[in-house]
Amino acid sequence: MLCLLSGLNPLGGPTHFIDHGDLNTVFTAMASEILSYGQVSLSLRNLASIVSSALELSLPPPEYGNIYDLAPKLPDGISDWKYFEPIGIGHFDEDGYCPFDEHDCCPSGRNVQLRRLDEYEYNGRFFGIIIDDEEGSGERLERKQTICRSSNFLVMRGCLEYLCIWLDPSLPQRIAFMDSTTSMSL
Repeated sequence: MLCLLSGLNPLGGPTHFIDHGDLNTVFTAMASEILSYGQVSLSLRNLASIVSSALELSLPPPEYGNIYDLAPKLPDGISDWKYFEPIGIGHFDEDGYCPFDEHDCCPSGRNVQLRRLDEYEYNGRFFGIIIDDEEGSGERLERKQTICRSSNFLVMRGCLEYLCIWLDPSLPQRIAFMDSTTSMSL
């Protein structure tokens, strides 16, 4: 499942640059290439040590299972995906699916819900909704399933914010439903 606007995965972007098994090959190749330009006065061993140390900072722990286990262990900048928080858009019944009527039609575009999602599993299935506390004291996670496929979809928070700014409310209102249009007379 990918963001409709950006094509990004709900789990965020890359979590590491290389795999553990490739570390020796990659840092040696990088050091050799840097030295081939003739601009560095270090030995291959010293330069390889510097490159290796830098690459080791980005390696995930060998035992990590998914992004939720990994994010707290990553350096700042690799794990901070604040603007890539998934937002579910659509109609959601009590089980998190889009409700269909007796004719297998989904609801109209009225009363669409936005849900800040968390705990992505697979295939558009999320198990958490982030709710702002009423007191303004922060956020809480509500354990509730949300399915973003079929008629419901997801976008990343940053993409949605850019889209909302682009659709500036100071411009004339966009009317989606003809039965609720305002008079167009001059």
